[in-house]
This record gives sequence, structure tokens and C-alpha cells, in this order.
Amino acid sequence: MVQKIMYLFGDAKIDYGTTSLVAEQIQINWETSTLYANGVPDSAGKLMGTPIFKDGEEMYEAEKMAYNYKTKRGKITGAITKQGEGYIHAEVVKKNADNELFGQNAQYTTCDLKHPHFFINAHKMKVEPGKKVITGPFNLWIGDVPTPLGFLFGLFPTPKKRASGIIIPTFGETRERGFYLRNGGYYWAVNDYLGMRFMGDIYSLGDYGLSVHGDYYKRYKYRGNFSFEHSTFNAPDPIPSTDASVGPPRLFRPQTKTYWVRWNHSPESLGGRGRFTASVNAGSSSYNKVNATDPGQYLSSTFQSSVSYSRSLPNAPINYDIRASHFQNVQTKEVTFNLPDFTLGTNSLYPFRWLAPEVPTGAWYENITNQAYFTYRLNAQNRFTNRVGRDTLDFAKDFGRMLANGQYGAEHNFNISLGSYKILKYLNFSPNVAYRESWQFKRLDYQFTQTPAGKDTIVTDTLSRFSRIYNYSAGASLSTQIYGMYNFKGKKIKAIRHVVNPAVSYNFSPDFGDPRYDFYETLPKLNNEKGTQRLSRYSGLLYGAPSPFPQSSLNFSLRNSVEMKKVSKKDTITGFDKVKLIDNLTASGGYNFAADSFNLSDLLIQLNTNLFDRISVTMRFNFSPYQFYNGRRITEYEFERGNFSLARFTDASIDLSTDLNPENWKREKRESTNAYPVGPETQPTTFPQTVAGSLPEYVDFDIKWSLFLGFNATYFNPRYLQRGQEPSQNRNIMVHGTVNPSEKWKVAFSSGYDMVNKNVSFTKIDLYRDLHCWEMSIGWTPFGYAQGYYVNINVKSSILRDLKFTRQQTYQNR
Repeated sequence: MVQKIMYLFGDAKIDYGTTSLVAEQIQINWETSTLYANGVPDSAGKLMGTPIFKDGEEMYEAEKMAYNYKTKRGKITGAITKQGEGYIHAEVVKKNADNELFGQNAQYTTCDLKHPHFFINAHKMKVEPGKKVITGPFNLWIGDVPTPLGFLFGLFPTPKKRASGIIIPTFGETRERGFYLRNGGYYWAVNDYLGMRFMGDIYSLGDYGLSVHGDYYKRYKYRGNFSFEHSTFNAPDPIPSTDASVGPPRLFRPQTKTYWVRWNHSPESLGGRGRFTASVNAGSSSYNKVNATDPGQYLSSTFQSSVSYSRSLPNAPINYDIRASHFQNVQTKEVTFNLPDFTLGTNSLYPFRWLAPEVPTGAWYENITNQAYFTYRLNAQNRFTNRVGRDTLDFAKDFGRMLANGQYGAEHNFNISLGSYKILKYLNFSPNVAYRESWQFKRLDYQFTQTPAGKDTIVTDTLSRFSRIYNYSAGASLSTQIYGMYNFKGKKIKAIRHVVNPAVSYNFSPDFGDPRYDFYETLPKLNNEKGTQRLSRYSGLLYGAPSPFPQSSLNFSLRNSVEMKKVSKKDTITGFDKVKLIDNLTASGGYNFAADSFNLSDLLIQLNTNLFDRISVTMRFNFSPYQFYNGRRITEYEFERGNFSLARFTDASIDLSTDLNPENWKREKRESTNAYPVGPETQPTTFPQTVAGSLPEYVDFDIKWSLFLGFNATYFNPRYLQRGQEPSQNRNIMVHGTVNPSEKWKVAFSSGYDMVNKNVSFTKIDLYRDLHCWEMSIGWTPFGYAQGYYVNINVKSSILRDLKFTRQQTYQNR
């Protein structure tokens, strides 16, 4: 009491405002307002109860410490504190009133162990919590071994929020562009919702690249990202210039300039509001061949984009969609734009329900008043393309011609259902009527020219003229359901149930090729061939024309499903499990009474099932009821041969796939029952899909192993091929999977085999090693255009992401 000192022994705790201290021994000097804390050695000499000091959000662990709680200054011996993603170890740390830390013989690391695997060692260090760590001369230690890697000073940002800063480029060498500095630039944290990267590439042979990337996210509203990239590529082999008019020809390297735009935007799911989405992926046709970083990007030949806004009006059965879309083929250089593309539709409308009596009487017409409905759909669009006939226009030079050749029009669709009726107690009868009409502002006219030399020609002329193109159809369907059950007396299998769904439908539509409709023009065949041909006046235009062939067809289908009931030890409530043996086995065909020949269609048999909930099976078989002569179908039926055969097998296909790990099947079932959408931030990048030369964002070690096997094949009966025609067949085996040899190792592989061409498909092997605060990734592509390897060893923490070792030799690097 005289010295005003208080001693606390054994699990001592002090709380003072936002400051707290826990230690085995604490001494409080009320005269000097100072706290002293330390641990106590146990019988083995190891300190126990070492001080843990908290000041607001900051926390410090030390061997012993002294702290003035009024001036907020202190001295900490053997300190460990976390700053952002990093940890600071120091022999002595002094803390001032501005909450700044000054360390002596300090270490900075992102390893969370008391004895870290690596650290940056400096004699002096200053820490501004939540801002940065500043050091004097430092060098890197790995595994308690000093390295010559270091600098005269160090500056490591430790912001609590996103911060702007320089992005250090990667370096290397490519076969065609020389040495490079790539993906360097500046990151700009605009605000809490938007971050942008301004990046550039430079190559020693004269190429360069510039890009802008952005990511944005607003909770409960939307998320997205965008980028614009531009690069140049100088051909590696110089060619003589043809522009020189005087003197010898000069050599130059042709330059290709490429551009690419990406934009993805997705809203959060909120009911009762409009939904705006965007998926843009477009640019120069040569971009992917020059800048591709993975095989999938390099091999892609088509790209599509879509930007849309859709909404359902509240308290009204109306919905609409406004869309702009784009399709691009980088091989043919064909580009098509639809903008705008407007769609207006209605939900099912029941116009006769107000006529229905309040109390049903059972009259037949009540089915019409209660069940008859119609739907309406309007689609209006403008379409522009650089494909004109067989020519492809240059997008930049012929933009005006593209606009002049643009197409625009509208289409109306009415569908009327008259309800469903019971016939003979078990049959469901459903009639329907449909009407479609399109408004187009262009049409084609044809002129047949005959020459004495026998070289006939047809000249096509495009007229700007308003046209109404319409068609209508009617039909009805008759269906039922038949159940069959067979009971067993066995101990495991109790019953097998067979469900049959037979259905018959009739569809009628007139011959819209008749001259009275004026949708087609009838002309003689070319080169003195006998007969005539019908040419559509709207071929290749926006909505086209209805079929010139009349339809009066009777179609049938027979769908089967089979499931088994067996005893289950897991289900303690019912004691039984239901196992599907056949999900779907359907036979379908039809007969067109209005056709002038080949009235009977082919017989199609399809099978879909999951054997033992493990093997997915899809099979298709096609049978023709007609005879073939020299590979051509003739109008005689197969049964007319007198060999008791109704149809002949022509072609088939089969797809088999399975994952041999049963845990993955259970995982897929659990994920499929999740009613909530999974956001991009929670979707891990699976290891087999890593890009060559880069690390995956996430590796799931919970999946101990997986092995996916797939097989697909098609077969065409050579008996029904024309003379000299090669059968188009394929038989492919696919395999990919992962395995964890140990807790910290993961191996992924992907390959396949083409049994027809006898080639091994794209093959890749990846290895991943979790090194606690480091990670290692190794990838090898043994053959093919992407042949090569890469090795990456880097720190996990994003703040020291440039502390890495990279070695790669791929199709882009050497």
C-alpha cells in the first residue's frame, strides 16, 4: 500500500477501456500508471502464461512487457503481433502514443507459426498499424538459412481495406516475341465497391500489350467484372516489302493489332424487380491465336455475347425482355449482331373462367371454361451481319454496307389450348391450335435465264418490301398411363414396377408452298434437268418462311420406366429403397398422310438411365422402314422383301460416364438439393482446370480421390452408305481425376483416347503441394501443341505474392 504497487498471480486479467492484458503475473504501479507482465517458467524451464496484450483491434503476444496506460507507451520483449496478413516478430518493441511500433532485430512474415518457415529479417523496423511496415536494410531467410535476396529498405503495405499500389510484372521469354515483362501495372482501389487494374506487357522484339480490368460488387444487388485488352504482334519472319518503288525491296515484319472486350454482370436474386445481365466476349479474330494462355481459349472458334434486361410486370400476366446479342466465328470471320431484340410475352390466360358456374355441375363444357387458355409472344429484332451471300465483309471498311444489308422485322406467336378431357375414364385428350405470323421488310425475287450452251442460271434480287408471312396448325394428343407390378418372395428384392406412357398425337398444317400464299417461287431445274424446284422468297432472312410441305401426320411414342423395390438397412422408417433400373426407354415414330412419298418416318429408340446410381447411360438407335439401294433410300418397305423384317438398323450412338468415388456421388446429391445459388466467391477452381503456368485459386483437399471415366461412340451401318462414302464414326475414351497421396499432396490428371484415329487426346498432369505458408504447383503437358511444363513455388499470402519462383516452358515460353 505504501509503494502503491499491486501484484496479481495466476491467470491474471486486466480490462481498462479498450485495453486488456492477460498474463501469469502482472504488476500494477498506481504511482507511475505502469503495468508490468511476464510469464513463469514451468518445471521444464518453458515459459507459461506469457502476456497477451490487446489495444483496440491490435493484439500482441510477448515474453514480458511494460505499458503505461495513461501515456499509452510501452516496451515489449519477445513480441509477436499480427498486422494485416503478416506477422511481426521482434526482440524488443517500443510503442508510442500514436500507436506506432518500433522494433529491433525484427522479422516480418506471413507464416503463422511461432518459428516461421521464412521471414524478412531487418535490424530496425517501424510499423504503422493498418497502413504499412517500413524496414531498413533487409534480407530474406528461408528455413533459418539467410539468402542474398534483399534491399536497402523495405515497404510493405498492411491496409485493413483494399489499397492502391504497383503490380510487379513477371518476366520470361517467348519463342516468337522475345524477352518480356508481362502483367505489370497499377491497381486502383476506387472505393469499397470497385477496383481497377491498369496493366501492360512489353516484348523485346517490338510487341506490346495494354489492358484495363475492373471488378465490382455491391452486396444484395449485383456483381461483375470487365476488361479491355489491346496488343500487337509482329510476325517472326520478315518478308520483302512491295511498297518500295526505288532501290532493292526492304524487309519488314507485318504487324497484327488485336482487341478484346469482356464484361460479365449478374444481379442478386430479388423478387419483383427487373433483372439486368450481361455476358460479353468479343474482339479481333486473331486475338486468341496470339494471346491465348490455355488450350481451351486457343481452340475456341466461336464466341457469343448477350446483354439483356427482363422483367415481369407486377399484378399483370405480362413479361418482357430487351436484349442485344452478338455471335462471332473467328475462323470464318463472320460476325452477327442482334440489337435490339425485344420480346413481349404473356403467362397462360384463361379467358372463359368467368363463365364457369360457382358450383361445378359436371357438364362437359366446364372443361373448356376452366382449362382452355392461350399464350401470346411477340419478338421484334434488328440483325446486322458482315456475311453477304458467300462473301464476308471487312467490319471496319464495310460498316455502311452492313447497315444497308441489315434485316428487321417482328414475329407474333399465338398458342391456344382447349383443355384436357377424360375419354373412357383413362384416356387424356388435349386439342391445341397455333398461329404464327411474321412481318418482314425484305423479300427475294428470282429470275431464271436459259442459254443455248445449257448453262442455266438463277439471278437473285433482294427487294425492300413489306411482307406478311403466316402459318397455322392444329393438333390433338391422346395419352394414358399403365402400371404393372411384379412382387417377389425373396429376402432382398420385394417388387419391380413397370410404368408405360403411350401417347398418340395428330398434327395438321397446309401446303404453304402453294402459289396462292406467294411464299415460294416455282422455277425449272438447272441444266436441263426435268421437273421444277421451289425457292423460298425469304431464304436466309430474319424469320424465313413456313415449310412448303403439307403436314397431316399421326405420331406415336411409347415411354417406359422401370424401378425396383428392395430391402434397406439404412431406411429405418419404411425399411425399403427404390432403385431406378430404367429412367426412360422411349420408342417413337410417325406417318405423314400428306406426303407424296416416304410417308412413314424412321423408328427412334432412346434409353436413359443411371445404373446402380453410379453409371450414367444414354443410348440412341435409329431404324428405317424403307429399303436402300446403293446407299439411297427407295420407296419400297423393308417388309416387302419377304424376310419378316419390318425395319433395318441404320445408326446408333452411346454415351457412358461414371465417377468411381461414391463420396462424390453423395456430394453431388447434397449440392443438387441446395435451393440457394452459390456465388462466384464460394465456387472453388477445381484443380484439373488450372491454366498452364499459373496456380489454381483453390484446391479442395476434402476430396481424397476422384476418377471420372467416359466413353462415347457413334456407328453408321456401312450397308446404307453411298458408294465411296466413308462412315462418320467416332469412339472416344475420356478419363480425368484427382488423388491425394498424402494430406498435403494432390495429383490431377486428364487424358483420353480416340479409338478411330488412334490418337491420344489432350493430356495434362498437375501436382500440388501445400507447404503451409507456401504452395507449389507443377504442370506437365507431354505432347501436342501445348507441350511443355511449368513449376511455381510461391507464398500463399497475397501481400507477398511476388515472392515466388517460376520456371516454365510451354507453347508460349521457352
